[in-house]
Amino acid sequence: AGRLISRPLGRSGTSKVVAISEREILQQMSRAVRVSARTRRFFGWMGAVCLLAIIPIKLVRVAGAGGRLAIEVAPSLLGPAGLLFLLLSGSGRLAKLSLLQQTVVVGTLAVVLELLQLCPRPGLLRYVYYTFDYFDLIASVLSVAAAYVVALAVIKRSHSSESLS
Repeated sequence: AGRLISRPLGRSGTSKVVAISEREILQQMSRAVRVSARTRRFFGWMGAVCLLAIIPIKLVRVAGAGGRLAIEVAPSLLGPAGLLFLLLSGSGRLAKLSLLQQTVVVGTLAVVLELLQLCPRPGLLRYVYYTFDYFDLIASVLSVAAAYVVALAVIKRSHSSESLS
C-alpha cells in the first residue's frame, strides 16, 4: 500500500498527488552516508585522535595522578566517539548504513561493553581491575550523541560546499 502525497509541479504552484510506498520512504531514510573522500579522511583522523588520546589518559590514571571525574570518564567519552568517526571514514559493510544507524550500532556497543564489566569473569580475567560506574555509562551515551551531532554538521557542511563548487 502506498501513501498519497501532494507535491508541487514546477513553478506554477499546482500540485499533483503521487503515491509513495512505505518501502520508498524506508529506502530514503536508510541511505548510506555519502561523503567525499576528503570528509572520510577527516573522520578517520578524528577517530584516530580520539582513540589514541585514551592512551595517555590511561597512563595518567595508572600513575595515580587521576582521581578527578574528568580523568575517570575520559576514555568513555573518547572511545565511542572515536569508533563512530572511524566507522564513518570506512567503506566496508557498515559504511552502507545511514548515519543514524551507525550511531545506534556504536551506542549499543558502547553501552553493552560498559555493562559487561558487571558480569563475573572466569579464569585469569578475574584478576583484571574493571572500573564500572554510572558516570562511564552516561559519558558513553553523551559521547555517541555528541559525535552524531558533529558528524551531521560536518556532512551537511561538506554537502553544501560541494554544491557551491
